[in-house]
Amino acid sequence: MSSAIKIVVAEDDQNLSWVYQSLLQEAGYETHIAFNGMEALSLVHSVFPHLILTDAILPGMDGFELAEAVRGNPATREIPIIFISGVAEAADRERAARLGVSQYLSKPVQVTDLLAAVKTALGTGG
Repeated sequence: MSSAIKIVVAEDDQNLSWVYQSLLQEAGYETHIAFNGMEALSLVHSVFPHLILTDAILPGMDGFELAEAVRGNPATREIPIIFISGVAEAADRERAARLGVSQYLSKPVQVTDLLAAVKTALGTGG
């Protein structure tokens, strides 16, 4: 399974995390779940994922801080990041774009939109 595309999912809503994990695994991706930003950053450094899917609002370290930390590290700065958030203010979208976030999806996200965003961020279509 080491050749599988790895995705770190950072979402503090456990039920939603499991939904994302199930959808992504059914699509053939290896997923690693984190329930807060610090956990997600630790996973990023241990599994070196191909993609990070994160909520903008997380306990402790939020998605913006996670993106800053990922972008600030030469070993991880090229990993695509997708935000999924219930907060879709223009200022948040602009901040995410400045941090190099590939896409900013609003909750609730449709399955087809999520999978298309993942494929696009990974450069595998969409």
